Amino acid sequence: MIVSCAVTWLLVQCSLFLRTLSTPIYDDVKDRTHLIDLEVRSAYNGNDRRVLSVNGHLDSYGPTIRVNSGDNIRLHLRNSICSQNEVNKGKTYSIWREYCETALHFHGLTPIGNQNDGVPGFTQPPILSGESFWYNFTIPEETCGTFWYHSHSAVQYGDGFRGIFIVDCTRYNHQVNKVIHTLQQSGEIQNGVMLLPEENFDVTNLYEEQVITLSDWYYSWNLDVVKDRVLSYDSTTDPHIDQSLINGISDDNLQFKLQDATEGILIRIINTGMSGTQIFHVEGHKLVIVEADGILVNPYVLDTLSLAVGQRYTLLVKLADDINYRGVKVVNGCSKMMGYIEKTAWFVKEAVDKVTLDSPSNIKALPGLDKNELYKSLEPTYEIFEDRKGLWVEPDIKTIELNYEYFSDSHTKEKYGTGMYKMNGKTLNEYLESPVEFNTGQVVQIIINANDHMRHPWHLHGHPFQLVSIGSGHEGALNINDLNNNAGRKYKDDIKYWQETGKTPMTRDSINIQGRSYAVIRIIANSPGFWLMHCHIDWHVQKGLGVAFHELEPRSLPDSVDSAQPPSHTEEMQQEESHGNETIDDTGTQSFPHRHKVLAIYFLIMVFINCIVYQVIM
Repeated sequence: MIVSCAVTWLLVQCSLFLRTLSTPIYDDVKDRTHLIDLEVRSAYNGNDRRVLSVNGHLDSYGPTIRVNSGDNIRLHLRNSICSQNEVNKGKTYSIWREYCETALHFHGLTPIGNQNDGVPGFTQPPILSGESFWYNFTIPEETCGTFWYHSHSAVQYGDGFRGIFIVDCTRYNHQVNKVIHTLQQSGEIQNGVMLLPEENFDVTNLYEEQVITLSDWYYSWNLDVVKDRVLSYDSTTDPHIDQSLINGISDDNLQFKLQDATEGILIRIINTGMSGTQIFHVEGHKLVIVEADGILVNPYVLDTLSLAVGQRYTLLVKLADDINYRGVKVVNGCSKMMGYIEKTAWFVKEAVDKVTLDSPSNIKALPGLDKNELYKSLEPTYEIFEDRKGLWVEPDIKTIELNYEYFSDSHTKEKYGTGMYKMNGKTLNEYLESPVEFNTGQVVQIIINANDHMRHPWHLHGHPFQLVSIGSGHEGALNINDLNNNAGRKYKDDIKYWQETGKTPMTRDSINIQGRSYAVIRIIANSPGFWLMHCHIDWHVQKGLGVAFHELEPRSLPDSVDSAQPPSHTEEMQQEESHGNETIDDTGTQSFPHRHKVLAIYFLIMVFINCIVYQVIM
């Protein structure tokens, strides 16, 4: 009788089960698996400049990837960059070899495993021409915000091998909603930290999201630039920037169309350039920072934002009432050796026929322009490590002191064929052979001393860091054993500030360090493996400006997974694809929710309950 009952119930319920599987409503489903297929190849844009095209995109960016915290990523990358003739050149010239090879770095996305960090020859074998590689990882539950992916081979990403990577989560949405609600209730918005209510609200539909990428641009193919102008015997460290891009477009007076009902804008903004610091200003409007480099912060209001290469922010902008009759002017400045490349863009509602075009503004005259890091202003809203509130401290903090400057003496040129940056007397390639070591579980303090006159953007792989202290320029180097100079006194003042206030320093993965100055960062070493820290001016990486770390792991930890192999359940996912049970996101990713086990358990429970009820009735 029980078997008969089960069969009968199965026939009744089967259609509901299949209908559930085929309904493409996955917006709120976590723990999805995304099968992403990328191919990078050489192409030519409309100006006959050679570029790198990802999945056919010619606007210097690949497809945007958008996922949720907790999702699984199975990304397959195929290298079709070079012809066989160009590959053959790589047998003689290392610069050609490096450009024809590739690897993919997920900038700021941590922790996803050292084997997925995408540094060729260091964390993975280079992806050779005609070959492919699998990146397999899970987005941590605590990770969400704005990130990007880019090549970490030669000077490829500035030619177009880059794209946006967005991770959504409930915590981010709650923070945004609170800020929007506060903006709605406020009259005049004051600069500084914004106080928020405790309760949550649902008002995001009033704000429209816009993703803005900022970048410098070179009229010549990057491989020609690096060969002829950067790595030649009498070379420059910084080739002339020819142009700047907003969302891959060099045109001035670019327009962003908004819906007529939009009351404000949520802007995800990223400096994806090769060299230049970017300035961003919305005329007549305040900018409210709610996220910096994937870390939610107590909302901070300012007029003008400065972005180092690699930095990302989420900004909220409450639109003025009269935007229905005019456009909102956006001012962008891309820094170059002397001054800025100035651009104007516009936020325009659909009802506005046209805007009154205006000439670019004077960047240096923008209100509130400050190119120093806001390390005391942008405090995280939550602790990345729950038991480590405030300044990360330990009785036996390990301190690493690094000093860098540029060398163009005859000895350096004879040895390397060009002038080179060195940190503590070594180039980045030399550190790859002999990394600086520290142990997992330590708090590590890294002092970075800039002994040259230029501002440099620095990025650390694998770990978010607290920015403990930083100079504003010309304080000189910091020597932890002699704190009697300007840098030492500032460092002591900053340590005292964190100790007395109990506040948490700004936590992120990319910063600008001013010339003739210093920065002090701290990390909690919790990701064993090999990690880079480097200047994110890509020309400077080619000239040696960076260091490699080896975070030593306890012997009890298992060996890392071999990412060169495709995921073991690829065939299963491909079978699901052939049966039409997946959804294709507008990001170009394929999603396969992990709900089959839950539904199967539900199915068995319902069979059991129905059979009991049937027995009672009968």
